[in-house]
Amino acid sequence: TTHFWRGCGPTVTRAIVVNAAQLATYSQAKQGLLSTGYFKDDLLCHFGASMISGLATTLASMPVDIAKTRIQNMKIIDGKP
Repeated sequence: TTHFWRGCGPTVTRAIVVNAAQLATYSQAKQGLLSTGYFKDDLLCHFGASMISGLATTLASMPVDIAKTRIQNMKIIDGKP
């Protein structure tokens, strides 16, 4: 069962980073787009804000995601990684 739970901590950490980045950047990106005067609060604005938020989320979560994958895939020999 230890193999099953080995990636739990890193997965939870990644989820926290992803959610925090998404929540923090979407509203900021939307407000920034609206403040330019080129966008109205419509589908295009939401799409643009989502793209910006997605990029920021990817940049924030990539290091955690790489560490998570490495921890989940590491070999355990005689109880040691």
